[in-house]
Amino acid sequence: MNISFYALSVRMILLTLGVSACAYAQVIHSIQSGDHPDSSYYDIARIDENEFWVGGENGILTCLDSLGNVSHMQLPVRGRDILKIVPSGQYVYLAADQGTIFRYNRLRDTWIYTDFSDQGFGKLTFYDLVVMKSGRLVLSGGHNRIAQGQVAIPRGFVATLDEELLGAPQIVWRHALMFPFALEYDEAEDEVFVAAFNGINSQLFSSVDGAETFQRRNTIPGLVHDLLWHQNEMWYSGAKGVRYTKTGLAGKVDDKPMEMEGEGCIWSLLPMGDQMYSLAYNGAIVAANEEFDSYDFKIRPSTTSLYEAAAISATKAYIIGHGRTILMIEQEMDQSGVTLRYGR
Repeated sequence: MNISFYALSVRMILLTLGVSACAYAQVIHSIQSGDHPDSSYYDIARIDENEFWVGGENGILTCLDSLGNVSHMQLPVRGRDILKIVPSGQYVYLAADQGTIFRYNRLRDTWIYTDFSDQGFGKLTFYDLVVMKSGRLVLSGGHNRIAQGQVAIPRGFVATLDEELLGAPQIVWRHALMFPFALEYDEAEDEVFVAAFNGINSQLFSSVDGAETFQRRNTIPGLVHDLLWHQNEMWYSGAKGVRYTKTGLAGKVDDKPMEMEGEGCIWSLLPMGDQMYSLAYNGAIVAANEEFDSYDFKIRPSTTSLYEAAAISATKAYIIGHGRTILMIEQEMDQSGVTLRYGR
């Protein structure tokens, strides 16, 4: 029996007791500990029914199945930080720093990559990526140093790129003093959203013409790091201000956000069941109902940042983060609110 897992499970049980006669209980399994000294996972994506890719710092790329079995993959070139992984049809796209995009062909088991440094993107990071129904890629980002949490002029941009990675990315929006951390895509309406931070608040823009032009929609308080289109509503998460290690924010556009003092930036959100989980800078997972008026409970399975999540099923998900952390969270209904299991 894993003692640390036992202690964590007991702590979670105590948090669920007394919530209701029929409550959710959460069980967390540590698939991979977050003790790697110089490398982190930044994104996870479901590639097919039983395959998940996890990418991160210095080009690390890991493959998971739905049972928690881990294997490792090799990119055609190392030394690039993988910020986003997006499957689309037969392809899987990886957005990286140093102006680099990777594309994997699942049918042919082949990689191609393009380094756009000669087209002026060498000092820029592709921080987020969506693929439209047309196959067109939409990329957002800015200066490499901002993406690494350092100080620089943001040089923010949104660009489009052909699915074959031919030609240079075409910049369709730019602002030297704003950094567009987050993109989101409403496939039903073929609408692309981007949230760009100006040092005080974030501006939400959208495009309904194939990402040719963007119009401002809303002003959102603080730093928006992630957007989530969920049940026909736009959710966002981030921090109260540029001091992202202090107070986290999360909520729906046009609603008052929930402030999470001391948790730091809420890097992303995970909807599961009727709860919304916030993944925090300080390693916390904060659970709230989808009205988001108060949180139900908070646990801290990690001492460092938890960045992203991917659903395995309606009640189970992977969470990845700093130091190559991989966790599996399970949500179960129990009449007493108590569930306790060990191992994977």
